[in-house]
Amino acid sequence: MDIFGTIASAIDLATMIKGYIDDVKGGKEHRNRLRDGLTALQLLLPLLESRLQPALQGVNSVSPKKIEELQKIFTIYQEILNEIGKKLTKAEKKERKLLWPFDKDDIIDNIEKLEKLASWVQIAINVGFGEMIEQIHEDVHSVKGAMDTFMSQLRDIISSHQELRRGVKKANEDISYVKSSLDVHERQHLATWLSSLDFGQVLVDNLNAHTEGTGTTILTTPEMDGWIKGKSRSLWCRGDPGVGKTMIL
Repeated sequence: MDIFGTIASAIDLATMIKGYIDDVKGGKEHRNRLRDGLTALQLLLPLLESRLQPALQGVNSVSPKKIEELQKIFTIYQEILNEIGKKLTKAEKKERKLLWPFDKDDIIDNIEKLEKLASWVQIAINVGFGEMIEQIHEDVHSVKGAMDTFMSQLRDIISSHQELRRGVKKANEDISYVKSSLDVHERQHLATWLSSLDFGQVLVDNLNAHTEGTGTTILTTPEMDGWIKGKSRSLWCRGDPGVGKTMIL
């Protein structure tokens, strides 16, 4: 399809969509804005067609390269109009009453694109096709620059988020360590509160205790003397508790 066929198809789609919009229910704000954009295209595109035919002829004719660029642009917008028309047709088949089938973000994006197309066409009609293409290049470059800035900001946000997550993880580890340390300290404090006596130290002190002369009375008994000389295989020790009988055995 040549550029004239593409423009004619866009005009037909705009007319068809406007017919659906008059019967649709809901989405009033965006519906009215879409209708205004389609009306502008209905008025401007036929004028563009009438200016385009002479522009292809003569010394100052539009170059084939520029015509090719225009063809690509109008093909894109033809697809946008076709997508809008398909959604309205699908909604009509499902419902007795034609309900607004568009999400807010999607329809706003498409409306803004159609409004941008209308502004480009108006430049072509009032100034020329060369100026229209220059404006298209400028707008596309501006959008690309804004997108690059957005992507850079998005990467910064992701990096900051990752650093925040690492910081939170480190903080949780520190909190767990402090909590563990507090648990040990609390147990020690509780044991001290229950009894100030250090049983471990008491045992060490008792083992290390020594009294000179302990057990000497046992060593001098006839039973001990007989056991040492081998006269008896058993040794019966008598004595008060704590005098050292176990240590001798």
